[in-house]
Amino acid sequence: MQNRSPDIKGEGHPAICSDIEIRTPKRNKSLKSKKELFPYYAGFSEEFAQDVLRTCPEHSNILDPWNGSGTTTFVTQNLGLKSIGLDLNPAMVVVSKARLSFLDDIRLAENELEALSLNFPGASFFNACDVLEVWVGREASYYFRWIVCSALQLDPNETNISLEVISDAVSSAAAWQCFIILTVFRVVKNNAMIEKSSNPTWIKSRKLETPAGTGPNLIEWKALLRTEFSRLSEISLADQNQNFISNHEVSAILCASSEKMPISNDSIDFVLTSPPYCTRIDYAKSTLIELCVLGLPLDEIDGKVRRSLMGTTAIKNVQNSLDLIPSDKCRILLDRIKNHASSGSKSYYFKNFSQYFHSLNNSIGEISRVLKVGGISYVVVQGSHYKELEIDLPGIFEELSCSHGITLKSMLSFESSKHFGRINIKSLKYKTHSIMNEKVLILEKSDIS
Repeated sequence: MQNRSPDIKGEGHPAICSDIEIRTPKRNKSLKSKKELFPYYAGFSEEFAQDVLRTCPEHSNILDPWNGSGTTTFVTQNLGLKSIGLDLNPAMVVVSKARLSFLDDIRLAENELEALSLNFPGASFFNACDVLEVWVGREASYYFRWIVCSALQLDPNETNISLEVISDAVSSAAAWQCFIILTVFRVVKNNAMIEKSSNPTWIKSRKLETPAGTGPNLIEWKALLRTEFSRLSEISLADQNQNFISNHEVSAILCASSEKMPISNDSIDFVLTSPPYCTRIDYAKSTLIELCVLGLPLDEIDGKVRRSLMGTTAIKNVQNSLDLIPSDKCRILLDRIKNHASSGSKSYYFKNFSQYFHSLNNSIGEISRVLKVGGISYVVVQGSHYKELEIDLPGIFEELSCSHGITLKSMLSFESSKHFGRINIKSLKYKTHSIMNEKVLILEKSDIS
């Protein structure tokens, strides 16, 4: 399905005035794409990003504050545009950087990976148990710790690696380093002894005393790593624009919060993004294996990563007043959730939705701060439900944006028959599953001086 951006009267940015065709943001799993490097259920299609970003002038500075698997930064690099991608989840920073790998990066990664495998000092080198042991066994856990820490230039024997250290390390890492770690992500995720969960986005934690069962031995793990590296290399080079000069300076990807961006005021020309939807998907739990591969202890993942991510199912310690949310639609929705008759609505669910919208409002305020006057934002959002209550996320996003000096200029709508509201079958008690519309909000920052 295609949609055409309507003309806007008067002067304006080419992104909202031109008669360009914009393909659906919904990803088509049947298409061979870079997404195969790392299966990820969030985000938008490369085709959609290409259509939107082709409207940008050559020297535009583009931002995605919820960069996720890195579609925005990948497409901007292929188009030769400068971009900044932010994500608080260090695992997704690794994934998005690995997607930027050119042929020379992959060759370097291959040589380094081979050298690290040959120089693995053995289990006797390590001082303590590794968090990965419950999934891959002791010797393999040490092997993967050696590979990942060496790639990130960290001490493999450091048993209490903090989130801050890992975040700094992945922010500084090059594409080839991240490609090595991505390969470990995929091998461990595909072959580890993972307990099944009714929620396909949730990875269960395992206790160290839990029997690991029978898995590959070290020789087999090494063979799996080589095979997976070859497979990912083919995928990576298939869609990469090899005619473009290998220049990673055009894309900066950092482990940072959308609520506190390390970006100067009035420095961004264009925003292309999609915030975490209001569907209570736990992004930290869905990447639990990857975060453990990076060396983060389980208590660090649960105590810091989960509680810092927008849309988390965990309740944060700080709860803000509803008066701080400048959206009538949002305040009415939260009041209805608080007074809903269902169990937990007044306590847990009210707090959970409240913290989501506070984070969203703070993030939009940051987008307004860094966006130049006249700068354009393309934001992909989709509504959802709490019980029978409709969550009009596009409408709330528009109201919040307006309060920060960013006004809606146009909106595109695409049908989405597959969405994460279908995961919870129990919700049929309150409503029937229906086709949702994914909206693309086209907004412009006004001169409010």
